[in-house]
Amino acid sequence: MPVATGEVKSQGLQGLAERKQQIEAEQTRLLYSQAPTGFVVTLCNATLVTVILRHEVPHTILLTWFGLMATVTLARFLLVRWYLRTAPAATQVRSWQIWFIVGASCAGLVWGATGMFLFPRNSLLHQLFLAFVLGGMITGAVAMLSWVKGAFLAFLVPTALPITVRFFLQGNEMFVAMGVMCLIFSGALLAIARHHQASVAESLALRFANLDLIKHLSESEQQANASRVALQEEVVVRRRAEEALRQAHDSLERRVEERTIALARANEALREGETRYRTLVENMDDLLCELDQQARYVYLSPHYQEALGYSPSELLGRHAFELVHPDDLPAVTAAFQTPDEHGQVSFRARHKNGDWRWFESSGRVYRTAQGVWRGVIVSRDITARRQLETEVLQAKDAAEAANRAKSEFLATVSHELRTPLNVILGYTEMLLEGGFGGLAAEQHHTLERIDKSARELLTLISMVLDSQRLEAGRLPVEVAEVQVPQLLHEIAAETQGLRDQSGLDFQWQVEARLPVLYTDTGKLKVILKNLLGNAVKFTPHGAVRVTARQHGEGVELRVIDTGIGIPPDALPRIFEAFHQIEGASPHPAGGVGLGLHITKRLVELLGGTITVESAVGNGSTFRVWVPTNRNSRTP
Repeated sequence: MPVATGEVKSQGLQGLAERKQQIEAEQTRLLYSQAPTGFVVTLCNATLVTVILRHEVPHTILLTWFGLMATVTLARFLLVRWYLRTAPAATQVRSWQIWFIVGASCAGLVWGATGMFLFPRNSLLHQLFLAFVLGGMITGAVAMLSWVKGAFLAFLVPTALPITVRFFLQGNEMFVAMGVMCLIFSGALLAIARHHQASVAESLALRFANLDLIKHLSESEQQANASRVALQEEVVVRRRAEEALRQAHDSLERRVEERTIALARANEALREGETRYRTLVENMDDLLCELDQQARYVYLSPHYQEALGYSPSELLGRHAFELVHPDDLPAVTAAFQTPDEHGQVSFRARHKNGDWRWFESSGRVYRTAQGVWRGVIVSRDITARRQLETEVLQAKDAAEAANRAKSEFLATVSHELRTPLNVILGYTEMLLEGGFGGLAAEQHHTLERIDKSARELLTLISMVLDSQRLEAGRLPVEVAEVQVPQLLHEIAAETQGLRDQSGLDFQWQVEARLPVLYTDTGKLKVILKNLLGNAVKFTPHGAVRVTARQHGEGVELRVIDTGIGIPPDALPRIFEAFHQIEGASPHPAGGVGLGLHITKRLVELLGGTITVESAVGNGSTFRVWVPTNRNSRTP
C-alpha cells in the first residue's frame, strides 16, 4: 500500500510538471506567433524617427542607429523563422524563451539609445515626439511580450531608462516632471504586463484542465457504454461499472468545484485590476471623460472641477460640446466624429466663472461589446502655455523692431560720418602731397598720423555699415567669372604697401589648372584682404603664406602665418562680432572685432565655409572654401 501511494504521488508530480511544460510551450508559441507584427511596427517607427529627426541629428549617427535597428530586427526575424520551422517539443521551449528575451533586450537597447544619441537638444517638439514614440513602443510591447515572464521587463528597462535619465539630467522642472511621469508610466505598464502574463497562464491552465476533463468524460462515457453491455451478461460487472461511474461523478464534481473556485479568483483579480486602473485615472494630471452616443458625459475624472470649476456630478448627462467656444466647435466635432480613429484638437472651453480656457484633447470613438458607441477623450489644460506663447511672440516682435531700429540708426550714423571723414582724408592727402606748400618733418609726421587714424576710422565705419547690411540681408551678390590666379595677383598688388611695411616674408602657392569660380569678386577680395591684414597684425616676425588648391566642387584658399596664435578657449568665439582675440601678444592689436565676423558672413553669403586652426606661439591657419558656383555641395 505505501508503494502504491508513492507511485500515485510520483505520477501527480509528473503530471504537474508536464502541465507546466504545456503552458510554457503555449506561451512561447503565442510569443513567437505575434512577433512578426512587432517587427513591422518596429521598422515603421524606426523609419519615422529617422525621417523626423533628419534635421536635428547628424546623419551619420541617425543612419548608424537605423542600420543597427534593422540588423537586430532581422536577427529576431530569423530566430522566429527558425522556431517555426523547428516546431520544438514542450521540453525544449525554455532555451527558445531565453533567445527571444535576449532579442527583445537587444531591441530595447537600440530603442533606448535614442534617448542618449538621438535626443534633439534644441527642439522641444522633437523631444516630445521622441518620448511619444518610445512610450508607444513600450505600450505596444505589453501586448506583444507579456506572454512569457521576463520578456516585457527585458524590453522595458533598456528602452525607458535612458530617456528617463535624460529627462532628469536636463534639470528643467518640466523635464523632471516628464521623467517622473516616465517612471510612473513604466511601473504601471510593468504591473499590467505581469497581470496579463498571470492571467494568460491561469487561462491556459484552465484550458488544459478542461481538455483533460473532456478526455476524462469521454473515457467515462466509454466505460459506461461498456458497463451497459456488460450488465446484460453479468450483474457483477454492472455493479463494478456503476461504482466506476460514481467515482467518475465524484471526480467530476471535485473538478467543477475547483474550476468554480478558480473562476471566482479570476473575477476577483479582474475587480482588483479595475480598481487599480480607476485609481490611476483619478490621480493622473490629465482630464479623462467618457461620452455616450449622444456625446453626453457618462464619466469624468475629478480634475475636471479644478480645470473648469464644475464638479463631475454637475456635468454628468450634459452635452460635452456645450462648453466649447462657438468658433472652435466645428474643429472639435470633426476631430471626434470618425469611429476607430484617433482625433486630436486644441480648443477653448468656458470655465464656470465665465473665463475661456485652452485645452488640448485627443481620443477615439469605439463600439462596446454590446454594440453601443462610446467615446473616450483625454484633455490637458494648456491655457498657461498659450499665454506664454503669446508673450513670447510679442517679445520676439519687440526685439525684432528694436534690432531694426538699431540697424537703421547705425546705418544712418555711419553714412553721415563718412562724408566729413572723406573730406578730411582728401585735404590730408593734398597736404601730404605738397598741394599747399612744403611741410616741415614734424608737420609731415603729424599729418601721416592724422591720415592713418582717419583711414582706420573709415575702415571701422565701413565695417559697421557692412555688418548691418549683412544682418539686414541687403548686401547683394554680384556673380562674375573669377580666375583664382589672377585674383591673387591683384590682391598681391593691392596689398603691396601693407606687405612692405610689415617686413614679413610673403609666399604665394597656387595649384595649376584651378577651376573657374562663379562668385562675387569684390567680396572674395575683402575676405582675403581681411585675413591677410589679420595675419600681418598678429605676426611680429616670420612669414605669411597664401595657398590655393582644388577641393571638392570648389577651391580652398589658405592664409597661414607664423604669428602669436590663438588660445584654445578663444577659438569658439573667434568669429563673433565685436570680439577681439589678442592671443599671447602683450600689446593691443587695435580694431573693434568686426573683421573676422564680416569675413565669415561674407564667406557664408558666397555659399562657402571658413575654419581656423591655431596654437599659441605656432601661428594660425585660416581655410576658406569657395564653391565653383553657389549651388555646389560643401565637401
